[in-house]
Amino acid sequence: MKKIGIMTFWFSDDNYGQILQSFALQKYLRNEGYDAFVIKYHPFRKPKKWFVLFKIISIYPVVRYLIRHLMQKDSQNKISQLNAKRQFNSFRMQNINFSEHEYYGAKEIKSNPPIADIYIAGSDQIWHYNYLNEDGVPYFLEFGSNSTLRLSYAPSFRFVHIPKDREPLLNRVLAKLDGISVREKSGIDVCKEVGQNAVVVVDPTLLLEKKDYSSFLVPVPYKDYIYCYILNIETQEDIKWSQIKEYSLFENLHLVVTVSSGYHQMQEWFDNVEYSYSSIPEWLSLIEKSRVFVTTSFHGVVFALLFHSNFIFVPLTNVSGSNDRLVSLLEPLGLLNRIWDKNRDLKSIIYEKIDWEKVDKKIETYRQSSREWLKFNLSKCK
Repeated sequence: MKKIGIMTFWFSDDNYGQILQSFALQKYLRNEGYDAFVIKYHPFRKPKKWFVLFKIISIYPVVRYLIRHLMQKDSQNKISQLNAKRQFNSFRMQNINFSEHEYYGAKEIKSNPPIADIYIAGSDQIWHYNYLNEDGVPYFLEFGSNSTLRLSYAPSFRFVHIPKDREPLLNRVLAKLDGISVREKSGIDVCKEVGQNAVVVVDPTLLLEKKDYSSFLVPVPYKDYIYCYILNIETQEDIKWSQIKEYSLFENLHLVVTVSSGYHQMQEWFDNVEYSYSSIPEWLSLIEKSRVFVTTSFHGVVFALLFHSNFIFVPLTNVSGSNDRLVSLLEPLGLLNRIWDKNRDLKSIIYEKIDWEKVDKKIETYRQSSREWLKFNLSKCK
């Protein structure tokens, strides 16, 4: 049985999509008969205790440090307590196969790489600008034996043009891959800029089917409700909250909200709602049973598609390139109308019917082509 080591994000305490995409790829590969595991990699070096103490004493004034530290600690303690309710560690332990060793920074993983016949990079935004550096190159699989097959599966860059100062590094790392796939069309153009060919494939969560997630579903304590899964906003009106609230009152629907961190720290932005710091099974179930699902999350939309939920995606206006992956997902499905632009009324989107039979057929077509891409490229490993 061939071993496959997957390099992706896996360590979040509150990002549901991150955990489910890391679960999905290794689950699909294990279903196909591979010994697949997620590599426990942290894209930073573990600080030495003596270095932290030196930093406190010699760089920062002690009083200023203590005040700031105590304020941050109080805020982080509250967030940690809320995140504990999500039970992500429990889900990881029960559902994701991990490498035996945990790695901190490029030096560690290069000196003692996980043994595998195949390495796969992806999915998620592991090729983000922040990781185009020497501690980020493991996300481009720059470690391990030269004989190991190296593929990417649906990573995102989250930029549409390579920063000039990063071109040499990106050229170096992509040239070593034996097959490149990305999650959105803009990723193909980025690869072309350094002379590499790539194809678009579906997110790993869509390699699996609804039935693969149904075993996670649990009863929900609400009957008629709007479910909002919100991250990456700075103000209520980033998601046109006043219209959502007005619609909930008009239809007499309960408002249930789950918030997570992302580009901005998690906050409880809204009054008169019920906050749910859901476990992953609860999160999936809240999407599946909702009357209306409103989200700023790519993976929120993915599971709305799988569960046939009446969904609305609120595009982000303050983060460059963050909506490309949604456009790449929804455009071929004929569902760009589910993106809430400033000229449309909320009700007009909610009342517009989705032809789920047509959508399912298109998803299955893209799912099968992505599976075929994986099968063909995995077969290169002899």
